[in-house]
Amino acid sequence: MGIEQRVLKVLIALHPHSFRDEFGHEMLLDYCELEKSGSRTLLLDAALSLAVQWFKMLRPGDAGRSPVSMSPTFLTNQPAMALTSPLTPYELAKGLLLSVALLFAFWYAEDPMRAMLGSELRSSLWRLISPQTSAESQVNSRVIVTDVSTLNLESGAVSTHRDVVVVDGVITSIGPHEHREILTGTQFIDGHGKFLMPGLWDMHAHIKHPNVDFPVYLANGVLGLRNMGGEQDKVFAWDAKLKEGSLLGPLAFVSGPILDGPGGPVEPKSYGVFIADANQARTEVDALKARGADFVKVYDALSRESYFAIAAESKKDGLPFAGHVPNEVTILEAVHAGQRSIEHGIEHRGESTAEEELIEHGKTNDYFKKAMQTHNFTLIPEGIAHDGEIWRKHFSQTRADDLYREFAKNGTYLCPTLVAGRSGTYGDEMANHADPRQRYIDPGTLPYWQPSANPIMKYATPAYKEWRQTLYKMILQQIPRQQELGVQLLAGTDLTVPFIYPGSSVHDEVRLLADAGLTPLQALQTATTHPVAFFHLEDSLGSIAVGKRAELVLLDGNPLQDLRNLDRISAVLTHKRAFLRPELDRMETNAANVASTFK
Repeated sequence: MGIEQRVLKVLIALHPHSFRDEFGHEMLLDYCELEKSGSRTLLLDAALSLAVQWFKMLRPGDAGRSPVSMSPTFLTNQPAMALTSPLTPYELAKGLLLSVALLFAFWYAEDPMRAMLGSELRSSLWRLISPQTSAESQVNSRVIVTDVSTLNLESGAVSTHRDVVVVDGVITSIGPHEHREILTGTQFIDGHGKFLMPGLWDMHAHIKHPNVDFPVYLANGVLGLRNMGGEQDKVFAWDAKLKEGSLLGPLAFVSGPILDGPGGPVEPKSYGVFIADANQARTEVDALKARGADFVKVYDALSRESYFAIAAESKKDGLPFAGHVPNEVTILEAVHAGQRSIEHGIEHRGESTAEEELIEHGKTNDYFKKAMQTHNFTLIPEGIAHDGEIWRKHFSQTRADDLYREFAKNGTYLCPTLVAGRSGTYGDEMANHADPRQRYIDPGTLPYWQPSANPIMKYATPAYKEWRQTLYKMILQQIPRQQELGVQLLAGTDLTVPFIYPGSSVHDEVRLLADAGLTPLQALQTATTHPVAFFHLEDSLGSIAVGKRAELVLLDGNPLQDLRNLDRISAVLTHKRAFLRPELDRMETNAANVASTFK
Protein backbone atom coordinates (compact mmCIF):
# COMPACT_ATOMS: atom_id res chain seq x y z
CA MET A 1 0.00 0.00 0.00
CA GLY A 2 1.46 3.39 -1.05
CA ILE A 3 1.74 6.48 1.09
CA GLU A 4 -1.26 8.00 -0.70
CA GLN A 5 -3.39 5.01 0.22
CA ARG A 6 -2.27 5.09 3.85
CA VAL A 7 -3.00 8.79 4.18
CA LEU A 8 -6.36 8.26 2.48
CA LYS A 9 -7.16 5.50 4.99
CA VAL A 10 -6.41 7.77 7.96
CA LEU A 11 -8.34 10.75 6.61
CA ILE A 12 -11.39 8.64 5.76
CA ALA A 13 -11.34 7.33 9.33
CA LEU A 14 -11.13 10.90 10.70
CA HIS A 15 -13.73 12.38 8.37
CA PRO A 16 -17.05 13.18 10.16
CA HIS A 17 -18.75 11.08 7.50
CA SER A 18 -17.32 9.08 4.65
CA PHE A 19 -16.45 11.33 1.72
CA ARG A 20 -19.47 12.35 -0.33
CA ASP A 21 -19.90 12.79 -4.03
CA GLU A 22 -21.11 15.85 -5.90
CA PHE A 23 -24.73 14.77 -5.29
CA GLY A 24 -24.29 14.75 -1.51
CA HIS A 25 -24.20 10.96 -1.38
CA GLU A 26 -21.82 9.05 0.83
CA MET A 27 -18.86 7.68 -1.13
CA LEU A 28 -18.08 4.11 -0.11
CA LEU A 29 -14.44 4.42 -1.12
CA ASP A 30 -12.52 1.44 -2.41
CA TYR A 31 -8.75 1.79 -2.70
CA CYS A 32 -8.79 0.31 -6.18
CA GLU A 33 -10.53 3.56 -7.19
CA LEU A 34 -7.40 5.42 -6.14
CA GLU A 35 -5.40 3.57 -8.77
CA LYS A 36 -8.12 3.65 -11.41
CA SER A 37 -9.30 7.25 -11.08
CA GLY A 38 -6.34 8.97 -9.45
CA SER A 39 -6.04 10.81 -6.17
CA ARG A 40 -6.91 14.24 -7.54
CA THR A 41 -10.14 12.95 -9.12
CA LEU A 42 -11.23 11.39 -5.85
CA LEU A 43 -10.48 14.62 -4.04
CA LEU A 44 -12.44 16.61 -6.65
CA ASP A 45 -15.43 14.33 -6.03
CA ALA A 46 -15.22 15.15 -2.32
CA ALA A 47 -14.72 18.87 -2.94
CA LEU A 48 -17.72 19.04 -5.29
CA SER A 49 -19.72 17.24 -2.65
CA LEU A 50 -18.88 19.80 0.01
CA ALA A 51 -19.77 22.69 -2.29
CA VAL A 52 -23.10 21.15 -3.27
CA GLN A 53 -23.91 20.35 0.35
CA TRP A 54 -23.42 24.00 1.37
CA PHE A 55 -26.05 24.87 -1.20
CA LYS A 56 -28.35 22.09 -0.02
CA MET A 57 -28.26 23.44 3.52
CA LEU A 58 -30.63 26.10 2.15
CA ARG A 59 -32.95 23.37 0.77
CA PRO A 60 -33.55 20.90 3.63
CA GLY A 61 -36.53 19.49 1.76
CA ASP A 62 -34.11 17.57 -0.42
CA ALA A 63 -33.23 15.37 2.55
CA GLY A 64 -35.25 12.34 3.53
CA ARG A 65 -34.05 9.87 0.94
CA SER A 66 -33.71 6.16 1.62
CA PRO A 67 -30.51 5.36 3.55
CA VAL A 68 -29.80 2.46 1.19
CA SER A 69 -30.45 3.76 -2.34
CA MET A 70 -27.36 3.49 -4.54
CA SER A 71 -26.15 5.67 -7.42
CA PRO A 72 -22.82 6.28 -9.20
CA THR A 73 -20.67 9.36 -8.68
CA PHE A 74 -20.25 11.74 -11.59
CA LEU A 75 -16.46 11.62 -11.90
CA THR A 76 -15.40 8.12 -10.88
CA ASN A 77 -18.64 6.14 -11.23
CA GLN A 78 -18.17 4.76 -7.73
CA PRO A 79 -21.11 3.30 -5.80
CA ALA A 80 -22.50 5.95 -3.46
CA MET A 81 -25.13 5.64 -0.73
CA ALA A 82 -27.69 8.36 -0.08
CA LEU A 83 -28.16 9.42 3.55
CA THR A 84 -31.27 11.01 5.05
CA SER A 85 -29.57 13.50 7.36
CA PRO A 86 -27.55 16.43 5.93
CA LEU A 87 -24.19 17.40 7.36
CA THR A 88 -24.14 20.14 9.97
CA PRO A 89 -22.14 23.33 9.25
CA TYR A 90 -19.52 22.12 11.74
CA GLU A 91 -19.20 18.78 9.97
CA LEU A 92 -18.94 20.50 6.59
CA ALA A 93 -16.18 22.79 7.82
CA LYS A 94 -14.29 19.91 9.36
CA GLY A 95 -14.69 17.86 6.20
CA LEU A 96 -13.43 20.77 4.09
CA LEU A 97 -10.29 21.13 6.21
CA LEU A 98 -9.63 17.42 5.97
CA SER A 99 -10.13 17.52 2.22
CA VAL A 100 -7.58 20.33 1.90
CA ALA A 101 -5.18 18.30 4.03
CA LEU A 102 -5.80 15.33 1.78
CA LEU A 103 -5.03 17.41 -1.32
CA PHE A 104 -1.78 18.60 0.22
CA ALA A 105 -0.83 15.05 1.18
CA PHE A 106 -1.62 13.68 -2.27
CA TRP A 107 0.46 16.31 -4.08
CA TYR A 108 3.45 15.87 -1.81
CA ALA A 109 3.23 12.20 -0.92
CA GLU A 110 5.45 10.61 -3.57
CA ASP A 111 8.70 12.50 -3.09
CA PRO A 112 8.73 15.08 -0.26
CA MET A 113 6.99 12.85 2.31
CA ARG A 114 9.15 9.85 1.57
CA ALA A 115 12.27 12.01 1.72
CA MET A 116 11.25 13.41 5.09
CA LEU A 117 10.36 10.03 6.58
CA GLY A 118 13.23 7.87 7.69
CA SER A 119 12.82 4.11 7.85
CA GLU A 120 12.10 4.09 11.60
CA LEU A 121 9.44 6.81 11.29
CA ARG A 122 7.89 5.05 8.28
CA SER A 123 7.69 1.91 10.40
CA SER A 124 5.87 3.84 13.13
CA LEU A 125 3.50 5.30 10.55
CA TRP A 126 2.78 1.81 9.23
CA ARG A 127 1.81 0.62 12.70
CA LEU A 128 -0.39 3.68 13.16
CA ILE A 129 -2.29 3.22 9.91
CA SER A 130 -2.02 -0.55 9.52
CA PRO A 131 -4.79 -2.54 7.81
CA GLN A 132 -6.37 -3.21 11.20
CA THR A 133 -7.19 0.48 11.72
CA SER A 134 -10.95 0.94 11.89
CA ALA A 135 -12.50 2.80 8.97
CA GLU A 136 -15.91 3.25 7.43
CA SER A 137 -17.33 0.22 5.65
CA GLN A 138 -16.50 -0.09 1.98
CA VAL A 139 -17.88 -1.99 -0.96
CA ASN A 140 -15.10 -4.54 -1.42
CA SER A 141 -15.41 -8.02 -2.84
CA ARG A 142 -12.89 -9.25 -0.29
CA VAL A 143 -13.13 -8.70 3.49
CA ILE A 144 -10.71 -10.12 6.05
CA VAL A 145 -11.50 -10.08 9.78
CA THR A 146 -8.11 -10.48 11.42
CA ASP A 147 -7.03 -11.94 14.76
CA VAL A 148 -10.61 -12.61 15.86
CA SER A 149 -12.16 -15.21 18.16
CA THR A 150 -14.83 -17.23 16.36
CA LEU A 151 -17.82 -18.73 18.18
CA ASN A 152 -19.19 -22.17 17.36
CA LEU A 153 -22.78 -21.89 18.57
CA GLU A 154 -23.47 -25.56 18.00
CA SER A 155 -20.85 -26.71 20.53
CA GLY A 156 -19.95 -23.54 22.40
CA ALA A 157 -16.30 -23.80 21.35
CA VAL A 158 -14.26 -20.61 20.93
CA SER A 159 -11.35 -20.50 18.47
CA THR A 160 -8.92 -17.64 19.11
CA HIS A 161 -6.57 -15.62 16.88
CA ARG A 162 -8.24 -16.54 13.60
CA ASP A 163 -8.32 -14.75 10.27
CA VAL A 164 -11.67 -15.09 8.48
CA VAL A 165 -11.59 -14.33 4.76
CA VAL A 166 -14.82 -13.44 2.96
CA VAL A 167 -15.06 -13.10 -0.83
CA ASP A 168 -18.32 -11.95 -2.45
CA GLY A 169 -20.23 -12.68 0.75
CA VAL A 170 -18.96 -16.25 1.18
CA ILE A 171 -16.42 -17.46 3.73
CA THR A 172 -13.46 -18.77 1.74
CA SER A 173 -10.83 -19.29 4.43
CA ILE A 174 -10.46 -19.59 8.20
CA GLY A 175 -6.97 -19.95 9.59
CA PRO A 176 -4.44 -18.82 12.20
CA HIS A 177 -3.79 -15.10 12.35
CA GLU A 178 -0.89 -14.00 10.17
CA HIS A 179 0.57 -10.83 8.71
CA ARG A 180 -0.92 -10.33 5.27
CA GLU A 181 0.13 -8.28 2.31
CA ILE A 182 -2.22 -5.44 1.49
CA LEU A 183 -4.30 -6.39 -1.53
CA THR A 184 -6.19 -3.93 -3.70
CA GLY A 185 -9.92 -4.16 -3.13
CA THR A 186 -9.53 -5.82 0.29
CA GLN A 187 -11.10 -4.44 3.46
CA PHE A 188 -9.34 -5.40 6.68
CA ILE A 189 -11.27 -5.37 9.96
CA ASP A 190 -9.33 -5.60 13.19
CA GLY A 191 -10.86 -8.44 15.22
CA HIS A 192 -8.31 -8.39 18.03
CA GLY A 193 -10.15 -8.88 21.32
CA LYS A 194 -13.45 -9.28 19.49
CA PHE A 195 -15.79 -12.20 18.89
CA LEU A 196 -17.37 -13.26 15.59
CA MET A 197 -20.70 -15.11 15.63
CA PRO A 198 -23.47 -16.03 13.18
CA GLY A 199 -26.22 -13.46 12.68
CA LEU A 200 -29.31 -13.42 14.90
CA TRP A 201 -32.91 -14.10 13.86
CA ASP A 202 -36.29 -12.77 14.96
CA MET A 203 -38.64 -15.70 14.43
CA HIS A 204 -41.84 -13.80 15.14
CA ALA A 205 -42.18 -10.28 13.72
CA HIS A 206 -44.81 -8.17 12.01
CA ILE A 207 -43.07 -5.63 9.77
CA LYS A 208 -44.95 -2.37 9.46
CA HIS A 209 -42.32 0.14 8.30
CA PRO A 210 -39.46 -1.63 6.49
CA ASN A 211 -37.51 1.58 5.94
CA VAL A 212 -37.33 1.89 9.73
CA ASP A 213 -37.45 -1.70 10.93
CA PHE A 214 -34.96 -3.25 8.50
CA PRO A 215 -32.02 -0.86 9.11
CA VAL A 216 -32.47 -1.15 12.88
CA TYR A 217 -32.61 -4.95 12.65
CA LEU A 218 -29.32 -4.97 10.72
CA ALA A 219 -27.68 -2.49 13.11
CA ASN A 220 -28.52 -4.87 15.97
CA GLY A 221 -27.09 -7.92 14.23
CA VAL A 222 -30.48 -9.47 13.42
CA LEU A 223 -29.88 -10.71 9.88
CA GLY A 224 -32.87 -13.04 9.47
CA LEU A 225 -36.55 -12.88 10.38
CA ARG A 226 -39.89 -14.59 9.99
CA ASN A 227 -42.60 -12.10 9.05
CA MET A 228 -45.68 -13.59 10.70
CA GLY A 229 -48.39 -11.68 8.88
CA GLY A 230 -49.27 -8.31 7.43
CA GLU A 231 -51.06 -6.62 4.55
CA GLN A 232 -50.75 -9.05 1.67
CA ASP A 233 -49.71 -6.71 -1.14
CA LYS A 234 -47.17 -4.84 0.99
CA VAL A 235 -45.59 -7.97 2.49
CA PHE A 236 -45.00 -9.65 -0.86
CA ALA A 237 -43.78 -6.40 -2.44
CA TRP A 238 -41.18 -5.95 0.31
CA ASP A 239 -40.15 -9.56 -0.05
CA ALA A 240 -39.62 -9.14 -3.79
CA LYS A 241 -37.45 -6.06 -3.21
CA LEU A 242 -35.37 -7.89 -0.60
CA LYS A 243 -34.79 -10.77 -2.99
CA GLU A 244 -33.79 -8.53 -5.91
CA GLY A 245 -31.50 -6.46 -3.69
CA SER A 246 -33.24 -3.10 -4.09
CA LEU A 247 -34.21 -3.12 -0.40
CA LEU A 248 -31.57 -3.68 2.27
CA GLY A 249 -32.74 -5.80 5.17
CA PRO A 250 -32.59 -9.19 6.88
CA LEU A 251 -33.16 -12.45 5.06
CA ALA A 252 -36.93 -12.73 5.37
CA PHE A 253 -39.45 -15.57 5.26
CA VAL A 254 -43.03 -14.39 4.90
CA SER A 255 -46.51 -15.78 5.41
CA GLY A 256 -48.52 -13.01 3.80
CA PRO A 257 -51.93 -12.61 5.48
CA ILE A 258 -53.04 -14.53 8.58
CA LEU A 259 -55.71 -17.23 8.10
CA ASP A 260 -58.42 -16.82 10.74
CA GLY A 261 -62.06 -17.82 11.14
CA PRO A 262 -65.12 -15.61 10.50
CA GLY A 263 -65.10 -12.66 12.89
CA GLY A 264 -61.74 -13.76 14.27
CA PRO A 265 -59.53 -11.57 16.47
CA VAL A 266 -56.84 -10.72 13.88
CA GLU A 267 -56.05 -7.00 14.11
CA PRO A 268 -55.82 -4.96 12.03
CA LYS A 269 -58.35 -6.70 9.83
CA SER A 270 -56.25 -5.94 6.74
CA TYR A 271 -53.73 -8.48 8.09
CA GLY A 272 -56.21 -11.35 7.87
CA VAL A 273 -58.13 -13.58 5.50
CA PHE A 274 -61.22 -14.97 7.21
CA ILE A 275 -61.94 -18.58 6.29
CA ALA A 276 -65.56 -19.77 6.22
CA ASP A 277 -65.07 -23.47 5.40
CA ALA A 278 -62.65 -26.17 4.27
CA ASN A 279 -63.04 -25.35 0.58
CA GLN A 280 -62.02 -21.73 1.11
CA ALA A 281 -59.19 -22.92 3.36
CA ARG A 282 -57.70 -25.04 0.58
CA THR A 283 -58.17 -22.26 -1.95
CA GLU A 284 -56.37 -19.71 0.23
CA VAL A 285 -53.43 -22.05 0.87
CA ASP A 286 -53.04 -22.56 -2.88
CA ALA A 287 -53.26 -18.80 -3.44
CA LEU A 288 -50.55 -18.15 -0.87
CA LYS A 289 -48.36 -20.73 -2.53
CA ALA A 290 -48.85 -18.99 -5.87
CA ARG A 291 -48.00 -15.58 -4.37
CA GLY A 292 -44.70 -16.90 -3.06
CA ALA A 293 -45.47 -17.36 0.64
CA ASP A 294 -42.82 -19.28 2.57
CA PHE A 295 -45.32 -20.63 5.11
CA VAL A 296 -48.96 -20.32 6.22
CA LYS A 297 -49.96 -18.54 9.43
CA VAL A 298 -52.99 -19.98 11.29
CA TYR A 299 -55.01 -18.23 14.00
CA ASP A 300 -57.47 -18.57 16.87
CA ALA A 301 -60.95 -18.60 15.31
CA LEU A 302 -60.42 -21.20 12.58
CA SER A 303 -62.91 -24.04 12.78
CA ARG A 304 -61.61 -27.59 13.18
CA GLU A 305 -62.69 -28.35 9.62
CA SER A 306 -60.84 -25.34 8.20
CA TYR A 307 -57.74 -25.94 10.30
CA PHE A 308 -57.28 -29.55 9.25
CA ALA A 309 -58.00 -28.61 5.63
CA ILE A 310 -55.17 -26.05 5.87
CA ALA A 311 -52.90 -28.69 7.39
CA ALA A 312 -53.60 -31.16 4.57
CA GLU A 313 -53.34 -28.59 1.76
CA SER A 314 -50.12 -27.13 3.19
CA LYS A 315 -48.56 -30.57 3.22
CA LYS A 316 -49.72 -31.13 -0.37
CA ASP A 317 -48.27 -27.77 -1.49
CA GLY A 318 -45.03 -28.21 0.44
CA LEU A 319 -45.66 -25.20 2.68
CA PRO A 320 -45.08 -25.32 6.44
CA PHE A 321 -47.87 -23.91 8.58
CA ALA A 322 -47.32 -22.21 11.91
CA GLY A 323 -48.79 -19.76 14.39
CA HIS A 324 -51.54 -20.03 16.98
CA VAL A 325 -53.53 -23.17 17.71
CA PRO A 326 -57.24 -22.52 17.02
CA ASN A 327 -59.52 -22.55 20.03
CA GLU A 328 -61.31 -25.70 18.85
CA VAL A 329 -58.12 -27.76 18.40
CA THR A 330 -56.02 -29.36 21.13
CA ILE A 331 -52.30 -28.70 21.25
CA LEU A 332 -51.51 -32.39 20.75
CA GLU A 333 -53.79 -32.49 17.68
CA ALA A 334 -51.88 -29.54 16.23
CA VAL A 335 -48.56 -31.30 16.80
CA HIS A 336 -49.81 -34.47 15.11
CA ALA A 337 -51.26 -32.42 12.23
CA GLY A 338 -47.74 -31.24 11.46
CA GLN A 339 -47.87 -27.64 12.70
CA ARG A 340 -44.27 -26.46 12.35
CA SER A 341 -44.25 -24.04 15.28
CA ILE A 342 -46.53 -22.80 18.05
CA GLU A 343 -46.22 -19.26 19.36
CA HIS A 344 -46.58 -17.23 22.55
CA GLY A 345 -46.68 -20.06 25.10
CA ILE A 346 -50.03 -21.23 23.70
CA GLU A 347 -48.81 -24.79 24.30
CA HIS A 348 -49.62 -24.12 27.96
CA ARG A 349 -53.22 -25.09 27.13
CA GLY A 350 -52.12 -28.64 26.44
CA GLU A 351 -50.43 -28.98 29.83
CA SER A 352 -53.79 -29.02 31.59
CA THR A 353 -56.11 -32.00 31.98
CA ALA A 354 -59.01 -29.54 31.58
CA GLU A 355 -58.07 -28.65 27.99
CA GLU A 356 -60.89 -30.57 26.27
CA GLU A 357 -63.43 -29.33 28.82
CA LEU A 358 -62.44 -25.71 28.23
CA ILE A 359 -62.63 -26.15 24.46
CA GLU A 360 -66.25 -27.24 24.78
CA HIS A 361 -66.93 -24.41 27.21
CA GLY A 362 -65.47 -21.89 24.75
CA LYS A 363 -67.86 -22.93 21.96
CA THR A 364 -70.78 -21.43 23.84
CA ASN A 365 -68.95 -18.71 25.80
CA ASP A 366 -67.26 -16.32 23.39
CA TYR A 367 -66.14 -13.50 25.69
CA PHE A 368 -64.91 -11.34 22.83
CA LYS A 369 -68.20 -11.56 20.97
CA LYS A 370 -70.26 -10.84 24.09
CA ALA A 371 -68.07 -7.84 24.93
CA MET A 372 -68.56 -6.38 21.45
CA GLN A 373 -72.32 -6.93 21.62
CA THR A 374 -72.77 -5.46 25.10
CA HIS A 375 -69.90 -2.95 25.05
CA ASN A 376 -68.93 -4.34 28.45
CA PHE A 377 -65.25 -4.86 27.72
CA THR A 378 -64.42 -6.08 31.21
CA LEU A 379 -65.99 -9.37 30.08
CA ILE A 380 -62.82 -10.11 28.08
CA PRO A 381 -60.26 -10.01 30.92
CA GLU A 382 -62.78 -11.56 33.31
CA GLY A 383 -63.38 -14.48 30.94
CA ILE A 384 -59.68 -15.00 30.28
CA ALA A 385 -58.94 -15.02 34.02
CA HIS A 386 -61.82 -17.45 34.70
CA ASP A 387 -60.65 -19.97 32.11
CA GLY A 388 -57.03 -19.43 33.09
CA GLU A 389 -57.70 -20.34 36.67
CA ILE A 390 -59.28 -23.61 35.56
CA TRP A 391 -56.19 -24.38 33.46
CA ARG A 392 -53.93 -23.61 36.41
CA LYS A 393 -55.82 -25.82 38.84
CA HIS A 394 -55.65 -28.75 36.43
CA PHE A 395 -52.04 -28.30 35.38
CA SER A 396 -50.21 -31.63 35.12
CA GLN A 397 -46.44 -31.82 34.81
CA THR A 398 -46.77 -35.40 33.60
CA ARG A 399 -49.12 -34.31 30.81
CA ALA A 400 -46.78 -31.40 30.03
CA ASP A 401 -43.75 -33.69 29.79
CA ASP A 402 -45.61 -36.10 27.51
CA LEU A 403 -46.57 -33.17 25.30
CA TYR A 404 -42.97 -31.91 25.11
CA ARG A 405 -41.79 -35.35 24.04
CA GLU A 406 -44.33 -35.24 21.22
CA PHE A 407 -43.03 -31.83 20.17
CA ALA A 408 -39.50 -33.23 19.97
CA LYS A 409 -40.64 -36.40 18.20
CA ASN A 410 -42.66 -34.54 15.55
CA GLY A 411 -40.25 -31.64 15.03
CA THR A 412 -42.65 -28.98 16.28
CA TYR A 413 -40.87 -25.83 17.46
CA LEU A 414 -41.94 -23.46 20.24
CA CYS A 415 -41.58 -19.69 19.91
CA PRO A 416 -42.49 -18.38 23.39
CA THR A 417 -42.05 -14.62 22.63
CA LEU A 418 -41.24 -13.89 26.25
CA VAL A 419 -40.74 -10.17 25.57
CA ALA A 420 -44.33 -9.99 24.33
CA GLY A 421 -45.52 -11.96 27.36
CA ARG A 422 -43.67 -9.58 29.64
CA SER A 423 -45.28 -6.64 27.87
CA GLY A 424 -48.76 -8.12 28.27
CA THR A 425 -48.12 -8.83 31.93
CA TYR A 426 -46.27 -5.74 33.07
CA GLY A 427 -47.17 -3.22 30.36
CA ASP A 428 -48.78 -0.78 32.78
CA GLU A 429 -45.49 -0.61 34.69
CA MET A 430 -43.36 -0.41 31.53
CA ALA A 431 -45.44 2.54 30.33
CA ASN A 432 -44.04 4.59 33.22
CA HIS A 433 -40.45 4.27 32.03
CA ALA A 434 -39.07 6.10 29.01
CA ASP A 435 -37.08 3.95 26.61
CA PRO A 436 -34.76 5.63 24.09
CA ARG A 437 -35.68 2.93 21.57
CA GLN A 438 -39.10 4.52 21.21
CA ARG A 439 -37.47 6.78 18.60
CA TYR A 440 -37.89 3.88 16.17
CA ILE A 441 -41.64 3.64 16.77
CA ASP A 442 -44.28 5.46 14.77
CA PRO A 443 -45.26 8.46 16.98
CA GLY A 444 -48.89 7.81 16.12
CA THR A 445 -48.58 4.35 17.67
CA LEU A 446 -46.99 5.34 20.99
CA PRO A 447 -50.19 6.70 22.60
CA TYR A 448 -51.80 3.27 22.17
CA TRP A 449 -49.09 1.76 24.35
CA GLN A 450 -50.53 3.57 27.33
CA PRO A 451 -52.85 1.54 29.61
CA SER A 452 -55.68 4.02 29.06
CA ALA A 453 -55.65 3.36 25.30
CA ASN A 454 -55.00 -0.40 25.29
CA PRO A 455 -58.32 -2.32 25.44
CA ILE A 456 -57.00 -5.23 27.51
CA MET A 457 -54.91 -3.11 29.87
CA LYS A 458 -57.62 -0.47 30.21
CA TYR A 459 -60.26 -2.95 31.34
CA ALA A 460 -57.98 -5.38 33.17
CA THR A 461 -59.46 -6.62 36.42
CA PRO A 462 -57.37 -7.60 39.48
CA ALA A 463 -58.15 -11.26 38.72
CA TYR A 464 -56.89 -10.86 35.17
CA LYS A 465 -53.67 -9.16 36.26
CA GLU A 466 -53.05 -11.93 38.79
CA TRP A 467 -53.69 -14.58 36.13
CA ARG A 468 -51.35 -12.91 33.64
CA GLN A 469 -48.55 -12.91 36.17
CA THR A 470 -49.23 -16.54 37.07
CA LEU A 471 -49.27 -17.59 33.42
CA TYR A 472 -46.05 -15.71 32.61
CA LYS A 473 -44.27 -17.33 35.54
CA MET A 474 -45.54 -20.78 34.55
CA ILE A 475 -44.30 -20.31 30.98
CA LEU A 476 -40.88 -19.26 32.29
CA GLN A 477 -40.75 -22.25 34.63
CA GLN A 478 -41.40 -24.68 31.78
CA ILE A 479 -38.63 -23.37 29.49
CA PRO A 480 -35.82 -25.49 31.07
CA ARG A 481 -38.06 -28.57 31.07
CA GLN A 482 -38.88 -28.10 27.38
CA GLN A 483 -35.18 -27.74 26.61
CA GLU A 484 -34.34 -30.86 28.62
CA LEU A 485 -36.91 -32.97 26.77
CA GLY A 486 -35.63 -31.93 23.34
CA VAL A 487 -38.07 -29.21 22.28
CA GLN A 488 -36.53 -26.80 19.78
CA LEU A 489 -37.07 -23.23 21.03
CA LEU A 490 -37.08 -20.14 18.82
CA ALA A 491 -36.36 -16.52 19.76
CA GLY A 492 -39.17 -14.25 18.58
CA THR A 493 -40.44 -10.85 19.67
CA ASP A 494 -43.91 -10.26 18.14
CA LEU A 495 -42.81 -6.85 16.85
CA THR A 496 -45.76 -4.37 16.81
CA VAL A 497 -46.75 -5.39 20.36
CA PRO A 498 -46.26 -2.51 22.84
CA PHE A 499 -42.71 -2.12 24.17
CA ILE A 500 -41.19 -4.35 21.47
CA TYR A 501 -38.43 -2.81 19.37
CA PRO A 502 -36.86 -3.95 16.09
CA GLY A 503 -33.58 -5.78 16.56
CA SER A 504 -32.72 -5.03 20.17
CA SER A 505 -35.78 -6.88 21.50
CA VAL A 506 -34.19 -10.06 20.10
CA HIS A 507 -31.31 -9.42 22.52
CA ASP A 508 -33.90 -9.02 25.29
CA GLU A 509 -35.60 -12.27 24.30
CA VAL A 510 -32.34 -14.22 24.40
CA ARG A 511 -31.56 -12.84 27.85
CA LEU A 512 -35.06 -13.66 29.14
CA LEU A 513 -34.64 -17.24 27.95
CA ALA A 514 -31.39 -17.39 29.90
CA ASP A 515 -33.08 -15.87 32.95
CA ALA A 516 -35.67 -18.64 32.65
CA GLY A 517 -32.95 -21.26 33.05
CA LEU A 518 -31.20 -21.83 29.72
CA THR A 519 -27.43 -21.59 29.49
CA PRO A 520 -26.07 -18.67 27.45
CA LEU A 521 -25.23 -21.12 24.66
CA GLN A 522 -28.73 -22.62 24.65
CA ALA A 523 -30.29 -19.16 24.68
CA LEU A 524 -28.12 -18.03 21.75
CA GLN A 525 -29.06 -21.15 19.79
CA THR A 526 -32.73 -20.09 19.87
CA ALA A 527 -31.76 -17.04 17.78
CA THR A 528 -29.07 -18.62 15.56
CA THR A 529 -28.80 -22.36 14.93
CA HIS A 530 -32.45 -23.24 15.64
CA PRO A 531 -33.95 -20.75 13.14
CA VAL A 532 -31.48 -21.95 10.50
CA ALA A 533 -32.53 -25.57 11.15
CA PHE A 534 -36.20 -24.52 11.08
CA PHE A 535 -35.77 -23.35 7.49
CA HIS A 536 -33.38 -26.21 6.56
CA LEU A 537 -30.57 -23.76 5.79
CA GLU A 538 -27.77 -25.56 7.66
CA ASP A 539 -25.71 -25.96 4.48
CA SER A 540 -25.38 -22.22 3.97
CA LEU A 541 -25.96 -20.44 7.31
CA GLY A 542 -25.78 -20.77 11.07
CA SER A 543 -22.05 -21.29 11.62
CA ILE A 544 -18.68 -19.83 10.71
CA ALA A 545 -17.35 -22.33 8.19
CA VAL A 546 -15.72 -22.30 4.77
CA GLY A 547 -18.32 -22.24 2.00
CA LYS A 548 -21.07 -20.68 4.12
CA ARG A 549 -22.58 -17.25 3.64
CA ALA A 550 -20.99 -14.48 5.65
CA GLU A 551 -24.03 -13.37 7.64
CA LEU A 552 -21.99 -12.50 10.71
CA VAL A 553 -21.84 -10.20 13.73
CA LEU A 554 -18.61 -8.90 15.30
CA LEU A 555 -18.93 -8.20 19.03
CA ASP A 556 -16.65 -6.39 21.47
CA GLY A 557 -17.28 -9.06 24.12
CA ASN A 558 -18.03 -12.77 24.39
CA PRO A 559 -21.81 -13.39 24.62
CA LEU A 560 -21.19 -16.90 25.94
CA GLN A 561 -19.79 -15.26 29.07
CA ASP A 562 -22.24 -12.38 29.29
CA LEU A 563 -25.29 -12.03 27.04
CA ARG A 564 -25.21 -8.27 27.53
CA ASN A 565 -22.36 -8.34 25.03
CA LEU A 566 -25.00 -8.78 22.29
CA ASP A 567 -25.48 -5.02 22.62
CA ARG A 568 -21.78 -4.36 21.90
CA ILE A 569 -21.73 -4.71 18.13
CA SER A 570 -18.56 -3.58 16.36
CA ALA A 571 -19.49 -4.62 12.80
CA VAL A 572 -22.05 -6.58 10.81
CA LEU A 573 -21.23 -8.59 7.69
CA THR A 574 -24.20 -9.04 5.38
CA HIS A 575 -25.22 -8.39 1.77
CA LYS A 576 -21.61 -9.05 0.69
CA ARG A 577 -20.52 -6.03 2.73
CA ALA A 578 -19.10 -5.09 6.08
CA PHE A 579 -20.96 -2.38 8.01
CA LEU A 580 -18.76 -0.90 10.73
CA ARG A 581 -20.05 0.75 13.91
CA PRO A 582 -20.13 4.36 12.60
CA GLU A 583 -22.28 3.33 9.66
CA LEU A 584 -24.55 1.21 11.87
CA ASP A 585 -25.03 4.25 14.11
CA ARG A 586 -26.02 6.34 11.10
CA MET A 587 -28.44 3.66 9.94
CA GLU A 588 -30.18 3.83 13.32
CA THR A 589 -30.19 7.63 13.31
CA ASN A 590 -31.65 7.72 9.81
CA ALA A 591 -34.30 5.17 10.79
CA ALA A 592 -35.28 7.31 13.76
CA ASN A 593 -35.52 10.36 11.52
CA VAL A 594 -37.80 8.48 9.13
CA ALA A 595 -39.96 7.19 12.01
CA SER A 596 -40.42 10.73 13.30
CA THR A 597 -42.12 11.72 10.03
CA PHE A 598 -44.94 9.19 10.44
CA LYS A 599 -48.31 10.30 11.74
